[in-house]
This record gives sequence, C-alpha cells and structure tokens, in this order.
Amino acid sequence: MPSTDIFHIEIQKVEGKTVTAHVKVIYQNQVIPVKPNFAFQILLELFQKCSKGYIWNSFGENYEFDSNEGKKMAETHPMKETYERMNGFIYGRRINITKEEYQLIKSGQSNERISTYGFSEGQYYKMSPSNEQSYIDEAQELIESVTLENASETKSGYPEGDLVLTVSDSNLLHHVRTGSSWPSTIYDMN
Repeated sequence: MPSTDIFHIEIQKVEGKTVTAHVKVIYQNQVIPVKPNFAFQILLELFQKCSKGYIWNSFGENYEFDSNEGKKMAETHPMKETYERMNGFIYGRRINITKEEYQLIKSGQSNERISTYGFSEGQYYKMSPSNEQSYIDEAQELIESVTLENASETKSGYPEGDLVLTVSDSNLLHHVRTGSSWPSTIYDMN
C-alpha cells in the first residue's frame, strides 16, 4: 500500500445516491482509476478520518464539520458495520484476545493465520490478515456505477477529473459532505 499522498480529493456534490468527487493526481505516473474499489475507498477513507477524529482544516484538508462532529457521524452511521467490515478487508481487523491466547501466539504454539499481535490500550489483540479480494467483490455491490467526467490535466501535467459514483444505498453517504477535501493514499486494488 502506498505511504505517500497520491491524490487530492474534493467532494463537489452529494445528491441522493450520487457523489461527485474531484480527483487530482498529485504524485507522478498515476492515473485516476474508474473502478468501484477505488470509488468506495474515497467514502471509506473519509469515514475513517471521521471515526478517528482526524479532521483538520489545514495542510490541504478542509471539512464542513469538526472532529467531534465527524466522530459522532461515524459512531451513529447507519452503515457503520459495512464500513468497519470493508476497512477490515483492506487493513485487517483488530480482535481482542486474552492474555493466554496472546502467550500461545507469542510462543509459536498457534497455527492461526494473523498479520500481527500485541498489547495496546490495556488490551491484548491480534490482527486478521487483509483480504483485498473480498473488499473488491463487496465494493462491486456497494457501488452501482462510477464514471470520470471533465477529465483534463493539471498545470503540472497530472490527470484530474470528476469521479461520479452512485452507491447502492444512500445511507452509505451519511458522513459525506460537499466541500470536504483531503490528500489521499488510496489506490487501485486490481
């Protein structure tokens, strides 16, 4: 997964089940993927920013709400379980475990497939491995359509355009607000 910003995203319009997001490439040799997996990552990344309180109005970011409002939107989101499941497919899912299970994993006596394990915030945990194919498959169902309109190039010669995505359920857009913008590390998974 990329560790540097690749795109700048700005939500231009939210209407019914459709979002128009202006996507600008800000890192060399990239294109704007017109695919459901990429389109859903825009929504997922914004949900994660809200849920973690990573809402700052500086450094190329702008939101129509503050971090407290963002956290509240994420906590009360009607599709919270969907977003958490999709995030787990990409990054793995944190599962709290007992100290005994932690010791079994640490000693190598567990054959369970995990990505990592540890202790933080007063709790032992393990992380499930990512499953990008499950993410891609479910994104195909959650995104009804995605198109690129007004494609052009920035002054630097990088692609930009309006990604118009339509979701299967308008509740998926509970946290999406016109004017929200941020640099992004999302990428095409296939």
